[in-house]
Amino acid sequence: MTFEEYRKADALNCSKLKSLMNNPHEYFLPHIDKACFQFGHLFHTMVLEPELLNHEYAVLEKCDGRTKEGKAKMAALLLRSAGKTIIREDDWLKSAAMTKNISNCAPEYFEEGVAERSFFSEMWGYKVKGRIDYYQEIYGRIIDLKQCADSSPDKFFYAAKDYGYFAQAYFYTKLMRSLKKPADEFFFICVQNTYPFMVAIYKVNDAGFEYGKMQIEEALRIYNDPARLKLYELPLYRDKEMGKVLKLGVTDFHLQNQESESGVVKHQLSPQIEAVLKAMRKAS
Repeated sequence: MTFEEYRKADALNCSKLKSLMNNPHEYFLPHIDKACFQFGHLFHTMVLEPELLNHEYAVLEKCDGRTKEGKAKMAALLLRSAGKTIIREDDWLKSAAMTKNISNCAPEYFEEGVAERSFFSEMWGYKVKGRIDYYQEIYGRIIDLKQCADSSPDKFFYAAKDYGYFAQAYFYTKLMRSLKKPADEFFFICVQNTYPFMVAIYKVNDAGFEYGKMQIEEALRIYNDPARLKLYELPLYRDKEMGKVLKLGVTDFHLQNQESESGVVKHQLSPQIEAVLKAMRKAS
């Protein structure tokens, strides 16, 4: 199944639930292929499906599109590359360097399995779907490939929390188990998208799965309440009681009364989430 066919399949996926976590209005927004997504697709193809590169991509060599020669070169490329995605040469070379680092540092996570496979099941009373980057059934491993601004442990932890990566790990693991497929481990294989393209291998621990479960369950509470969900069609932030007017105050934003050494007031998370995050940091 191609990615486009997967996207068109009518089922609830993790991306839709993640959109309900931070800003539920995003649930109603159409999918937009941004330039950063295009590079991400290229990188994924290089690592996971290199046999498709010549079929799907054409490389635009460096040229000045303002000159007659440059315009002619671009026109010739477009003519002979109909239906392909045009990639700038510098992006191609950067993706190739990132792919080489993955091959050198984490080859065992992309062997003896299948890449870019779509899975369908039923959970929470809904038809659900998921497309897994790489699945090693013989090891019970689900592997997700990430290209990120900073793959270091301190920075990636917060990216994982903010962008719903723990929720993703929980959703995909539950999906595979619902199909009676082994799913004992979930790995994020990350590579930094700036030189020297550092690689990091992260295994999600029990506390991470628990945090992801909390996020998914909160998203489902919104999804299961059509009246509440409909209110988010407007691009308007609301409070927990769905009111339009938000209170502005130190207490309402859970801020500490103490200042840090730099004089900046620290953000205070709820005790439940803070406990989970503390356990995650301790286990890492």
